[in-house]
Amino acid sequence: MLPFSVALIIRSFFAVMAWFTAFNFDRKYYIGTNTDASRFWEGSFFSYEQASLGFEDPLFPWVNVFVTKISAQVGDVSYLATTQTVLFAGALTVPFIQRLAENLYGHRIGILTAYLYALCPTAIVFSTGLMRDSLMGMFGALFLMALSLAIYKERIGLKVTYICIALSAGVALAYLRTITLAGYILGGFILVVSRTPYRSNCIPRGAKYLGLLALLVLMGFSVLDRPDRYINMFEYGRMVRDGSMKAIGSELNSEGITTIIGEISPALYLVIWPISLLQPIPFFNWDAPYYEPGPPALMDIVLGFGGLYVQILFGFFIYGARWWVLNRDSLGFRIGVLLNALICTGVMVGLGQIRMVMASCYPFLFIGIAIGFLSISKYGYLLAIKVLFFWALFMLGLYGAYFSYKYLGILWAFSLSPIILASFWLFWVEVPINDLKATLK
Repeated sequence: MLPFSVALIIRSFFAVMAWFTAFNFDRKYYIGTNTDASRFWEGSFFSYEQASLGFEDPLFPWVNVFVTKISAQVGDVSYLATTQTVLFAGALTVPFIQRLAENLYGHRIGILTAYLYALCPTAIVFSTGLMRDSLMGMFGALFLMALSLAIYKERIGLKVTYICIALSAGVALAYLRTITLAGYILGGFILVVSRTPYRSNCIPRGAKYLGLLALLVLMGFSVLDRPDRYINMFEYGRMVRDGSMKAIGSELNSEGITTIIGEISPALYLVIWPISLLQPIPFFNWDAPYYEPGPPALMDIVLGFGGLYVQILFGFFIYGARWWVLNRDSLGFRIGVLLNALICTGVMVGLGQIRMVMASCYPFLFIGIAIGFLSISKYGYLLAIKVLFFWALFMLGLYGAYFSYKYLGILWAFSLSPIILASFWLFWVEVPINDLKATLK
């Protein structure tokens, strides 16, 4: 339980620090870097019926009302008391992801994945304010964990128990945000029909069909319950693309580089999808949000370092993806690369923000990073440092090209292409392909 304790302590520390270092009263209620935090706080004083009608998805408002009522019985009502649900959800995601990774790839991958997530600044930011994303990440991780345990446990009683847990987590996701449930349903499909080098998929065909049918019923339930939520989701995406709505982490506006790429061909978003994982770019773009002008707050800066954290580690994810391919790991590749690419592409066309990428993509992002790091470090940490150095040089070249394009012109950006290509080639060939086929255990 040490990773859970570390995650909880860090999140609690930053929540308190963000509260007491806020430069004005309003910013205290935006410590999660989003106006939704203030909106959900105001809604926590509603009745359960008002909370259900006042928000598009009712579960999180209900939870806030319940926690606020409980804290009022104990002492003065406090924003920090109501955020305890979010803090614990962010911390509980850690052991769920750890158990998922252990079940699929072994103890070392599980423990490293847990610490990577526990220390991720982006996950910390979205576990501090009154936003539902850490709950979505928790229930999503629980959904995949329980489903994987149901698949690989032999005792029928345990299988039924874990299936019930997975379905319950899916219902919770349906009432938190339906688009996130859709992503995890796809992940569940892949989990049922795929394998890893350590977990051969030996489920009988009939059991697979039953599992897929249960996931379809769960998805159908969320659609039929509130079809307007899906309609509103696409309307939100349209407003982000035309610039009438701003979204943190989405560069789709009249001057955004991703809009220029999309005008060439929207299919190119599938090529540049990692940009959604690497946000914010540049990482030190931590100005105060447009809705609360002033100096940057603590969590604005922490979110920037979250971008840097993922950017530094992403090189190991690339090696993890290579490991999935070379070892014919259909599960890891289909979720960690293909499904994450689909979700990140959806974010780039306005169907989400950084916090939704965190809730949906981080489990297999950090599993891939852990696999990549351990597959390299078993040959010595010096090799891992060399790989990290070449990756950092590649990222510096990209940053230089970005600023050259922005301030000097496209020719200056192209002048850095030899550095970018050479550093990536050195990074790519540093570890021979055959070495990545060795076991991680």
